[in-house]
Amino acid sequence: ASFSFSTTPDEQIYGTGTQGDDHLVNKKGQVIDLINFNTHIPTPVFMSSKGYGFVFNSAAQGRIEFSQLRNRYTAESTTVIDYVLVGAPEGDYDGLQRKLTAATGRAPEPPAWSLGYLHSKLRYENQTEFIQLAQKFHDLDIPVSMLVIDYQSWAYQGDWGLDPALWPNVSYMAERVKDLTGAEI
Repeated sequence: ASFSFSTTPDEQIYGTGTQGDDHLVNKKGQVIDLINFNTHIPTPVFMSSKGYGFVFNSAAQGRIEFSQLRNRYTAESTTVIDYVLVGAPEGDYDGLQRKLTAATGRAPEPPAWSLGYLHSKLRYENQTEFIQLAQKFHDLDIPVSMLVIDYQSWAYQGDWGLDPALWPNVSYMAERVKDLTGAEI
């Protein structure tokens, strides 16, 4: 199924998720493949400089083409086109966002601790190194909200439990890190 409508060359398009190495803010002239892989995480939602917001509601693989004179949506394995179109005065992106999230749902406010600095690296070797990291943040008076222990520290891939040989007392470690930095793990 496909659906299209006319546009103008001066229109600017904002949104559509993450497209790997494409760091363009304005998506006009782009083709967005609607399939997730690695760093390509498209969302079929966008706002236009012409004062409208659009959600293409389809779980099917497809694409969005933002050409100079036409926006075209294609879904490869469906016969139904489902979309939401909202409007606001040109330039009122806050108004468009409020209308789009009224239709799609609004995310809850995140906890305050999640809005600060989140620190992560590929791998911490063990509990001692991790506590030393927290001590360093404390000693240098660097505020940190979360310290991340990544998947390389799991006992087994896919099992979120830490290897007890390297992380013998996780509850003590969490308490110590919290005392030193106030950070979550």
